[in-house]
Amino acid sequence: NKRALLTTSLVVNKTWNSVNNETSAKRPNVTMVLKQAGSDGTVNNTYSTYQFVPPTTSYTFSNLPQDSYNASGTYVTYTYSVTETQPDGYVTPVIAKTSDSPLTYSVTNTPKSVSLTLTKQWVGDNGYTAYRPTAAGLDLTLKRKLANGSDDSAFTPQTVHLSSASGDTWTATVSNLPEGYYETSGGAYKTYTYYVVEPSVPKGYDWPSLLEQQVVAPVRWT
Repeated sequence: NKRALLTTSLVVNKTWNSVNNETSAKRPNVTMVLKQAGSDGTVNNTYSTYQFVPPTTSYTFSNLPQDSYNASGTYVTYTYSVTETQPDGYVTPVIAKTSDSPLTYSVTNTPKSVSLTLTKQWVGDNGYTAYRPTAAGLDLTLKRKLANGSDDSAFTPQTVHLSSASGDTWTATVSNLPEGYYETSGGAYKTYTYYVVEPSVPKGYDWPSLLEQQVVAPVRWT
């Protein structure tokens, strides 16, 4: 006689990390894929799927066969694991088993981040370098725009300090800036455009020409 077959379940808990403490309720829909592996060597990479739709952060795959008999009558046991389709704007998810009873996996998603490098070059002031700012350096204001070209009102402008240097090129780097955002939950992914402005121009110099880019924004002073 064959005994009654067993069933099990698998719990998935999702965690959404932030970049630079910026959090958003607008997140992508994400498909979780359940993989089944049998002791007879059979593998079903898409045994079941579930789509996480914000704000859902937990789901349980229930009534999963824990064992069975295959077509030849061989007794087979099964194990389960999960993978995730990587959403746009996020790095590879971190998936870890956190419990065996009940079988539980955590899936952590972290947004992509970018670094902004500012390069300030002094031009055409040969013989007048003494008029450049002293050791105090210069402060710039970092801002960003949405994909539609409008300033992002949710972003607090940041002060970026450029320390003085002996040469004609001064630089500063701002790291850990969110790469982009979702306009609506489950919608399309958009990228930010970061740019800088100079609150005031050093005496005797013209307004700089600013080139806006997403990751690197050279700033040229004349």
